[in-house]
Amino acid sequence: MNWYRQFQAQLDEMIGHDRPSLQVLARRLAVSTRTLQRRLAEHGTTWRAELETARQARAQRARQAGPVGMSRLARDLGYTDPRSARRAIRRWNGHLMNGGGVTSEDGSPCRG
Repeated sequence: MNWYRQFQAQLDEMIGHDRPSLQVLARRLAVSTRTLQRRLAEHGTTWRAELETARQARAQRARQAGPVGMSRLARDLGYTDPRSARRAIRRWNGHLMNGGGVTSEDGSPCRG
């Protein structure tokens, strides 16, 4: 497995268990933060772009799996606040993912 795929796998795992951190992920990959940033730049990307892409892919998988509450989705995406997750989903899709079922805590579809 090349380092970029290893990076992506580690990032996806981190999102599912912790709050994502460039410093922690660099440590997991046994490189400095700056080296990780340089390697990402060599691939034409950044930490922020990779984090957004990984979170967006996780949100899409959650949507395909069925209805999910915003609080749970926020945790699954590595956000500490459901409002942050809601804003990110709006940014990615231009609207909330109601076709596949993001719901409020009472089970009703989120409207924003």
